[in-house]
Amino acid sequence: MNGNSSTTQGVTFGDNALVIGDEYRVSPNAPNPTWGVPHSGHYFLGNGTPNDYLLIQTTLVLTEAWFGRNEYYGNGGGATSVTVTAVGALGDLGSETTLLPDTYPYTGNLPGYSIGNGLPDPMVRLDTSSFLGLSGITGYRISRVATGQYTDDWVGDDFTFTTATSPSTVPEPTGFATFGLGLLGMTYMLRRQKRI
Repeated sequence: MNGNSSTTQGVTFGDNALVIGDEYRVSPNAPNPTWGVPHSGHYFLGNGTPNDYLLIQTTLVLTEAWFGRNEYYGNGGGATSVTVTAVGALGDLGSETTLLPDTYPYTGNLPGYSIGNGLPDPMVRLDTSSFLGLSGITGYRISRVATGQYTDDWVGDDFTFTTATSPSTVPEPTGFATFGLGLLGMTYMLRRQKRI
C-alpha cells in the first residue's frame, strides 16, 4: 500500500485492504468492466478476503469517506450499504451508514465475456463528522450488506482523518466525592461525641 506497508500517516489498514487501480479488471483477457470507479485520482481501496469487514487502526478521527459498489465481471453492483463504526477499548462508540446506489443495474450478460450493462457505480459521500464528538477512538470497522455471491464488495476513496480534540477540562467527580465522604465522616464523628 505505502511501500508495501499497510500504515500511512498514522493510519493502519487491515491485511484484507486492497489498493486497486481504475483500470483493473477481474480478467485481463475479458472485456468486463473495471472493478470500480475512484472518487478522485486513479486508485481506491477495496475489501479483500475476508470481505465481511475491514479494520482500520488509528487514534485519528475519520470525518468523511467516499464509497461505491464494485463490479465483478459485469454481474451487477456490489454491496448495498456500508457502515463505518468507530471502536474504542471498551467496544463500539458510534456508527454511520450510507446506501450504495446501483446506478447501472445489471440486466443479464451477453454470450461469452460481454458485459451487458452492469458497470461500476459512482461513489457517494459518507459524512462521519459525528465521530468528532467521540473520545477514546482506537480505530474503525467498515462492514457491508451483501446481496449474494459477487455482490458483496465495496470500494472506498478519499478517507479524511483529523486529530482528535481534547474535551474541555472539568473538575474530576472523584475529588468531589472524596470531599463529600470526608464531610459525612466528620459529621458522624461529631454526633457520636455529643452522645457520649
